Amino acid sequence: MKEFEKISIRGRMAYLLCMLEKLLLYYGCKKDEWSWVMKKFWNYTSVQYFDDWIYEISEYMPENIKSDEFEEFEEITFDEYIRLKKLYENLPEDISNMMNIIFEFASTVAYTRFLDNNPSTIKRLEKGMEILQKNKIDIVDYRQFEKYRFTEEEGWGKQFDGSELSMFFE
Repeated sequence: MKEFEKISIRGRMAYLLCMLEKLLLYYGCKKDEWSWVMKKFWNYTSVQYFDDWIYEISEYMPENIKSDEFEEFEEITFDEYIRLKKLYENLPEDISNMMNIIFEFASTVAYTRFLDNNPSTIKRLEKGMEILQKNKIDIVDYRQFEKYRFTEEEGWGKQFDGSELSMFFE
C-alpha cells in the first residue's frame, strides 16, 4: 500500500469512488439510475469545503434514508428522498459497506492536517479493496491516480473533475 502514500487525499477518494462504481456494476446497478448519486459523491474531488460535502452526503447514506423520515433532511428534496428509498430498497450489503467506507474516509480527514501521510485513509482503501477481492472483481489500477500528488495543497491535492475517471459519465 506504499504506492498510495504519493497520492493525494482527493486522489485516494477518487480511487474509492472508482471501486464503488465497479461494485455497483458488478451487482447490476444501472448507470442511469445511479449517475445522479455518483455525481454527488464525485464532487469530493472538486469541492472547496469538505465539511459541506460531508454534510450533504450524510443525507445520501443508505442507513439514513432507510431509517429517517423525510422531514429530518435538509439537503435533499422529497423527490430525491423517494428515488433514494427505491434505489436502496434491496441494496446489497457490500455496496452499503463501500459507501460507509467512503463516508468514513471523508469524515476522518475533514479537519486534519497531514503530517504523517494519513495512514487511516490507506486502511480504508484496503477495506474497499477487500470488498472487491471478496467478489473477485479486478482491483482498480492505482497508477492512473499518481498524477494527484500528495505533495500538492498540503496533502489534499489540487481540485479536479473526478467525473472524468467515472464509468458512470462516459
